[in-house]
Amino acid sequence: QLLYCAKVDYENYEQKWGSSQPGDLQAVRRQRFEWTKLKLSKADLFITVGLDLETGWVPPLLNSARNARIQKGGDGYVDASLNVPLLQVPSSVNRAEGDIHIYGNPHYWLDPDNGRRVAKGIAGKLAEMDPADAAYFQQRDQDFEKRLAEADKKWLAEADKKWLAEMKPFLGRKVVTYHNSLPN
Repeated sequence: QLLYCAKVDYENYEQKWGSSQPGDLQAVRRQRFEWTKLKLSKADLFITVGLDLETGWVPPLLNSARNARIQKGGDGYVDASLNVPLLQVPSSVNRAEGDIHIYGNPHYWLDPDNGRRVAKGIAGKLAEMDPADAAYFQQRDQDFEKRLAEADKKWLAEADKKWLAEMKPFLGRKVVTYHNSLPN
């Protein structure tokens, strides 16, 4: 089982969580924690972005799940960041610098090239866990690579020209961002 915890869907909030009041969010979080803990207790694989991005909620959740397979260092634990080149790794850490990522910028997954690396790492882990289906996982990874290459080609042919034309008036101007999500 692979688990993805989605945001609360307020349109279906009452149906899913028994209340239509977003003020009951604390109770909802507890329910979701218990549901997720139960799912993780039976999971064969857990994939984390890594680089301490999930440091506030993943360790307590994995510990509560009591599933040795998916604990850090376990056979079913995958740190997706291990296959990507790290960017913006600080040489020193100081609380005065605010919210910094001590292991490097964890937004690596926004780069399609890193998506390829992550997919290859996941396919490798799945093949390791299920050798009988290794060829299947390899083929799915190759299919993903092919689709990504086609999307890159299309984007370069169409969107790049359009975006460059639209952004030309802003060339050389400084941009203010909230968070450095695109360090490349």
